Amino acid sequence: MILNSLLVCRHPEYRKHGTHERFTASNSLSEAESLTHKHDNASAVLVDMADQAIVENLISQSDVVISLLPVPFHPSVAELCIKQRKHLVTASYISPAMKDLHERFVTPFAIWRRCSRNAAGR
Repeated sequence: MILNSLLVCRHPEYRKHGTHERFTASNSLSEAESLTHKHDNASAVLVDMADQAIVENLISQSDVVISLLPVPFHPSVAELCIKQRKHLVTASYISPAMKDLHERFVTPFAIWRRCSRNAAGR
């Protein structure tokens, strides 16, 4: 699942690999649909990050969560991924809150990686 506010990354690339399904969860269904409509293996889902029950349900249905949300949302997503034992990939620097979660996250059940084009980590 890609959690995307469409502020951090407006155009994620979807490629078909086997039968894996992908979905983009966003606070703007129309914008998420504009990213997924051309792909048979991708769909759009409306999500309000304030509704943790909905977010947790989406995470529970995923193998990997890619968070392209603004940095303040990452700790709550990470907490839910830890709870659901799901892999998480983020696209920003490691905040103090995320650093505090690191030891709980690095287990056989979850892989936490930060992807950034900026080698300095900012």
